[in-house]
This record gives sequence, structure tokens and C-alpha cells, in this order.
Amino acid sequence: MREWIVETTISIYTFLLPFSWIALAIAVLVLLPLAAWRKTRGAAGLGLFIVSYIFGATTWFLGAAVTFGSFGWIGLIIGVFIFGIGVVPLGIIGAFFKLGINGLGGALCGMLVITLAARFAGVACVAAADRAG
Repeated sequence: MREWIVETTISIYTFLLPFSWIALAIAVLVLLPLAAWRKTRGAAGLGLFIVSYIFGATTWFLGAAVTFGSFGWIGLIIGVFIFGIGVVPLGIIGAFFKLGINGLGGALCGMLVITLAARFAGVACVAAADRAG
């Protein structure tokens, strides 16, 4: 059962990863430039908010796999019960300190930053568009 959980989460992560790269390209090349103009800022914000969910799902599945690989069932259950997002911070801790794979921990940190930046930028753009009228 243990191998099945790790294999499943890794296979979902590898399925989502190309979509995340495409979403990142769209966010940087299309949505961020659209956010510069007042008339298109709301649509750009909505797009950034949507792609943040793709980034978040990709990050979550990698975090779940690393958390389960590092801390087992207890870590995974604790991570899921911390608002469902605790597997990512636990995965970061597990990658750096338990597994000693600094590149994996750094990748999880970077993915988390990209997810949160897209989410907050999307909300800020939509709010700015609503204020503008």
C-alpha cells in the first residue's frame, strides 16, 4: 500500500507538470502583460487566479509524495488535516532535513512561491479592476 500511494502521487504530479509549465508560460507571456492595461486587468487577474490552482495541485501532489516518503502515514495524515495544505510544508521539511535532498526542498519552495504569487497577483488584479470601475 505504501508504494502505491507514492507511485500514484508521483504519477499524478508527472501528469500535471507539463500543464504547469504551459500555465507558467501563459501567465508570464500573456496574463502579466495584460495586467498592465486597466481594461484587461480583471481578465488577467482571473486567469492568474485560475493558473494558480494548476500550480497548487502540482505542488500539492509532489508535497504529498515527499511527505509520505519522509514521514509515512503519520506525516501524511497530519499534513492533510492542517487545512489540506500541510503536506507541502511538511514535504519541504522532509526533503531538507529527513531525506537530505536540498534540490527537492528548493523545488518545493519555488513551486509554493509561484503558486502563492499567482494567487495573490490574480486577486490583486481583480480587486484593482473592480475599484477602477
